[in-house]
Amino acid sequence: MSELNPISAIILAAGDGTRMKSMRPKPLHEVGGQSLLVHALRTAETLAPESVTVVVSDAGGAVAQAAAAAAPGAGIEEQSERRGTGHAALSARGALAHAMGDAVILYADTPF
Repeated sequence: MSELNPISAIILAAGDGTRMKSMRPKPLHEVGGQSLLVHALRTAETLAPESVTVVVSDAGGAVAQAAAAAAPGAGIEEQSERRGTGHAALSARGALAHAMGDAVILYADTPF
């Protein structure tokens, strides 16, 4: 039986929700009594990751605070410029500098 590679989880949570016509950041909208962000964090936990990194648009903002409250061990990385999904994933590279194994990218606005 072979061992599995360690997994690092990256959750992309920098969406503003502007197309939703809402002042609330997209990852903080609720479904089933929990924010989309919390659903994504719980999905990541099922993978038993070595680390979890949440990419946000503002490291001091509401999404970062919600991530820290829901998953105190998760890292927070800021995507200072919005240049698409690939750039958002690249924003987590500092947190993965010493990671071994695979990285799984989850989206806070489509956690299911």
